[in-house]
Amino acid sequence: MKLNELKKEQKQSKLSPLYKLERKANYKSLIVFSVIISFLLFLTMALFNFVEPLMAELVKMFEGQPEMQELFATQELKIGTYFVSEAGSFWALLAAIYGSFLGYKLINGNLKNGSSEVLYTQNASRTQIVKHKLIRLIINVAILNVVCGLVGLVAMLIWGYGQFSVLNYLGYMLFVLILTMQVAVLSFSIALLVKQKYSSVLSVLVALGLFLIANLGLMGESFEVFNYLTPFAVALADLIESGFGVVNYISIAIWTVIPVVTLIFGIKSYKNTDLV
Repeated sequence: MKLNELKKEQKQSKLSPLYKLERKANYKSLIVFSVIISFLLFLTMALFNFVEPLMAELVKMFEGQPEMQELFATQELKIGTYFVSEAGSFWALLAAIYGSFLGYKLINGNLKNGSSEVLYTQNASRTQIVKHKLIRLIINVAILNVVCGLVGLVAMLIWGYGQFSVLNYLGYMLFVLILTMQVAVLSFSIALLVKQKYSSVLSVLVALGLFLIANLGLMGESFEVFNYLTPFAVALADLIESGFGVVNYISIAIWTVIPVVTLIFGIKSYKNTDLV
C-alpha cells in the first residue's frame, strides 16, 4: 500500500466514527423538521385559490365600515407574492431555527449529555473535530432546504402552473438555503466561543431575533437599515414575482462575512480551551 493511501485510510479511521455518531444523533430531528415544514408549505399553497374569495366576502361583511373594507380589500393576488409572504417566510424561519439549534447541539450536545469523553477517544485534532461537525451541520441544513424547496415547487406547480417563473423560484430557494446556512454557522460559531453559556433557548432566540429584525425592515423606507442587520431580508423580498432585482446583495455579503469571521474566532477559542 502506498504511503499516501495509508495516510488517507488512517485519517478516515480517525474521523469516521465521529461522523457516524453525529449523523445518527441528528437524523431524527432532520426528518421531523423536513416533514413539518413540507406539510405546512403544501397546506398553505393549497389554500391559495381560497384567499381572494375569502377577502371579497370579508369586504362585503364590513359594508359601511370603510376602514375595515380597506383592510381586507386586495388587488389581484399573485401566487409568487403569496408564496413569499405566507409560505416562504415561515419556511425560512423554521429552517433557520433548525439550523441554529443544530449548530448549538453539535458543539454543546456532548457536554450536556456527558459524552464529551468520546471526543478524546478519536485520534483527531480539535480542528478536525470542528470540521467534521461543521460538515454535518452544512449537510443537514442543505438536505432540509432542498427537500422543503422541492415540495414547495411541486405545490406551486399544482396550484399555480404557468403563473410564476420557475427560475425565480429556484433563485428564492437558493437564497433561503444561503440565509439558513448563515444563521446555522453563526449559531455554531457562538457555541464554539461561549460553550456551555450558550443554551438551546438562546440558539432559537438568535433565529427568532434576526427574523423579527427583518420584519422591521418592511415597515417603510425609514426602516430599510434593518435589512442590513439580518440575513432574513432576502426571504421576505418578493423575488419570485418581481425577479432578482429586489434582492439585497449587500446584506447577503455582510451576513456571509459575519458567520465566517465568527467561525474563525470560535475555532481558535475551541482549540485553546478544554472540551470538558
